[in-house]
Amino acid sequence: MKLCGWASRYFAFSDGDADAPRISYAAHLSGALSGLLLGLVVLRNLRVRRWERLLWWGALLAFLALFLAGIVWNAVLVGLDSEYLTS
Repeated sequence: MKLCGWASRYFAFSDGDADAPRISYAAHLSGALSGLLLGLVVLRNLRVRRWERLLWWGALLAFLALFLAGIVWNAVLVGLDSEYLTS
């Protein structure tokens, strides 16, 4: 039954094309990292110690820095193919 569900999702997103682009490991790793960093920032802590407050600020700054770096990276490289990147 689960195989049928996975197959239907695969065909829904890729139209059954074997050459369709796949989700990369980097995307999953980035999602896990952003989930961890945002989880540290968003989730509530009842007893806040000094090191936890420093970790909170560090997670917030790391998330914002990575988020902005991703935006800048995509803004600069949009529409560029390998011809422009190698020269």
